[in-house]
Amino acid sequence: NNRNNQKQIQIIQLILIFLHDFCICKKNRKKLINRRNNMKKLLVFISVLAIALTNVNAQSINEAGTKFNEANESFKAKDFPTAIASFTEALAICESLGEEGAELGGKIKNIIPTAYTNYGTELYKSKKFDEAISTLKTGIAEAQKYGNAKEEKKATRLIGNIYFTKAGVDYKAGNLDASLQNCNNAIEYNPKAHKAYLYKAIIYSERKDEANMVEAATQAVNIAEADGDVKTANAARSTVTTYFINAAQESFGKKSYDSTIKSLDKALAFEPTNQTALYIKASSYNALQKYNEAVETGLLGLTAPNEDNDQLLGINLELARAYEALGDNANACTYYKEAAKSPNFKAEAEAKMKDVLKCQ
Repeated sequence: NNRNNQKQIQIIQLILIFLHDFCICKKNRKKLINRRNNMKKLLVFISVLAIALTNVNAQSINEAGTKFNEANESFKAKDFPTAIASFTEALAICESLGEEGAELGGKIKNIIPTAYTNYGTELYKSKKFDEAISTLKTGIAEAQKYGNAKEEKKATRLIGNIYFTKAGVDYKAGNLDASLQNCNNAIEYNPKAHKAYLYKAIIYSERKDEANMVEAATQAVNIAEADGDVKTANAARSTVTTYFINAAQESFGKKSYDSTIKSLDKALAFEPTNQTALYIKASSYNALQKYNEAVETGLLGLTAPNEDNDQLLGINLELARAYEALGDNANACTYYKEAAKSPNFKAEAEAKMKDVLKCQ
C-alpha cells in the first residue's frame, strides 16, 4: 500500500508540473507552438497516467489476493488468529478498491465470522472458557456486521454450551453462586438449554428454595421432553420428587401427617406413580383415620412401578389396615396375607389374621 501511495503522489506531482507549464504557455501567445507541443505531451501523459493507475489497482488486487491466500493457508492449519488478521488486511485492501475489490471482499466477509467460530471452538476444547467466550462474542459481532446469520446462530449456541460447562465445573467445586450464574448465562444464549435448568433445580433443592426449584425443574422437563431428552426430563422430575419425599419423611417422623401429605402431593405432581410417595401417603391417611383415601392411595401404589418389594408389601399392610377399619374383613385378610410375606410385617399380619379377623 505504501508503494502504491508513493506512485500516486509522483503521478500527481507530474500532472501539476505539466499543468503549470501549460498555463504559462497560454499566457504567452508568442509561444503558441510550444503550447501545442505541451498539449500533445499532456495528452500522452494522461494516457500514461491512466495505464499507471490501472497498474496500481491491479497491483492492489494482487496484494489482496496474496493476503487472502495466506489467510486461507493459516485457516487450514487452524492458526485462526493469523488467519483472521490476514483476512482483515485483505478485506481492507478490497474495500479501498471499491467495485473492483467487491467480489473478493464479499468472500472474505463471509469467512471471517467462521474463522472466529472455529477459533472459539478450539479454545473451548482447550478449556480456555473465558477466552473462548470473548472470541465467540467478537465473532457474533462480525457475523451481524456482514449478515452471516448461520455463523451468528452457531456461535451463540456454542457460548451457551460453554457457560453450561463452566456451571458444571463450578458446581463440582462447590461454588454454587458461580454455577447458578453460569446456568443463567447459558440460558441467556440458549433458552432451550434444558440441562442448565436441571442444574438450577438441583442447586435450588440444595438451598431448600422450593419455589425456584419447582420452576426450574418444570422448565427442564418441558424443554427436555420437547427435544426428546427423556433422561434429563426424568432427572428433573426425580430432583423435585426426592426433595419433597425427604421433607415428607421428616414431617411424618414428627407425626405432622397433614404436612406430610402436602409434601407428597408436590412430589406426585412430578411423578404421579412414585411408589415411595404413595406408600407414605397411604400410611399418613391411615394415621389420620382417612381410610377411604388410604385405600385409594394404596391401590394406586400397587399398580406403580415396583421400586422395592418390601415397600410393595408395606402398601399391602396399609391396605389391610384401612379395610379392617372400614369393616371389610375379606379384603383385610387378603392384604394381610400378602403383607405377611415380609419379615418386617409378618408378626402384625399373622396376629391380625389369627386373633382378630379369624381369616380362613
